[in-house]
Amino acid sequence: MADLDLELSVISSSGSVCFYAVEIRKRKRDASPLVDLTIFKHRSFGVGMATVVLIYLSMFSFFFILSYYLQFGLHYNVQYTSLIFLPLGAGFFLTSLVSSRIVRKWGMAVLKTGAW
Repeated sequence: MADLDLELSVISSSGSVCFYAVEIRKRKRDASPLVDLTIFKHRSFGVGMATVVLIYLSMFSFFFILSYYLQFGLHYNVQYTSLIFLPLGAGFFLTSLVSSRIVRKWGMAVLKTGAW
């Protein structure tokens, strides 16, 4: 299993390097690149990307640890564990629907407040 992880890591890393090289070459030829890599020079974009990565890594950890605890710690079955996760999914869904209206009403300060 560890060999497969290493192989997949090498493949994805080399794929990322190839993608980066193709995008640089396209930008130099004035062709339209798929991703404008100059956006990473903006500090706010870099901070935002780092924040998003941190949030998704912490969400993955939360879901994994909670699922593990419910199934192996409390000995709940898979169906009951999934029912426990259902309100979390509904909350994420409803929040995504309402968030644009909240930002439209109170502005970007809401995002800064939510980060605290």
